[in-house]
Amino acid sequence: MKTLIGSAGAIGCYLAGALAENNFDVTIDSSERTRDAIVKEGLTITGGAGSPFEWKNPKFLSVTETNETYDVIFIASKSSRALDDFERLRSRLAPNGVIVFLQNGIRFFSREAKASLSDEQTSTEAMVTSNVVRPTLSTFHKSSDGPVTIGCFDHPWIAQLVGNWQGQSLSLEATSNIEAVKAGKLLMNLNNPINALSNLPLKVQLSERKTRMVLAKCIDEALAVYAKAGISCKSPITIPARFLPWVLRLPNALFLRVAKQTVNVDESARSSMWQDISQGRPTEIDDINGIIVSLGTTYKVPTRVNTRIVSAIKELENEQVFLSIDELSAMAQV
Repeated sequence: MKTLIGSAGAIGCYLAGALAENNFDVTIDSSERTRDAIVKEGLTITGGAGSPFEWKNPKFLSVTETNETYDVIFIASKSSRALDDFERLRSRLAPNGVIVFLQNGIRFFSREAKASLSDEQTSTEAMVTSNVVRPTLSTFHKSSDGPVTIGCFDHPWIAQLVGNWQGQSLSLEATSNIEAVKAGKLLMNLNNPINALSNLPLKVQLSERKTRMVLAKCIDEALAVYAKAGISCKSPITIPARFLPWVLRLPNALFLRVAKQTVNVDESARSSMWQDISQGRPTEIDDINGIIVSLGTTYKVPTRVNTRIVSAIKELENEQVFLSIDELSAMAQV
């Protein structure tokens, strides 16, 4: 089975390393800057269950060998580019191949892509629930635990991928309800902009009850939207989704005992949205808090706090002026 990681950034390169560690035939499609660094230094992934894995000679997508096709293509770009990258790479999909979309949020790019695929080709979604940071251009560090969950269906390539996975640096699991997994992960991703606005490491930010209160209000609104829209969700952590706001509002001492998994992240961990802001890239705010606001408008559910968060991130994209904890706390005052 031949796999391709399309538009590989931090998550994509970590996944590529994990595939190589599991002895899959994997090729990387990335920016020139990333490719040049990895060609020179090799690709290293750290933070998994085993020792760091070093991939000395990764393969990169050739722009000249256009006849080479792949059985599984992962689209690892941001939501705003997902369909563009799909169009760019779909000619590389084998006649009976699978496209796997890895984007945050609850938009299903796989459904939009199917119209452009042949009857023998198909597409699905997967969700990466761990956080990956990039200490150097060629090193990718998993700073929090969580599997890659892939939408399961009766297809030999997916069965082979899941069945042969050994799970050293990254675990892989299948689900028959990827919709609920994506909706549950979105609840956790509502913290991404709060972390970005605070300019604090995740562990520090989540240890501050005032910032957790903002997240609790965002999740309150999201759960109300889900209920009205008929969206089911599965929490990516051991705490059921309906109890997340209650747990987040606990005093620090109790929260740190009850929610160990939530704060079990490296000292270096930051949200992907903070990384986007720090590097001057557009964020995914429209596909995270923004989708809650949009659905709230459709189903007439108030989303005041999520609306404020969206506006604050839009301002932060234009001018990097971060907020104090008290300024963030004020956003939860409805």
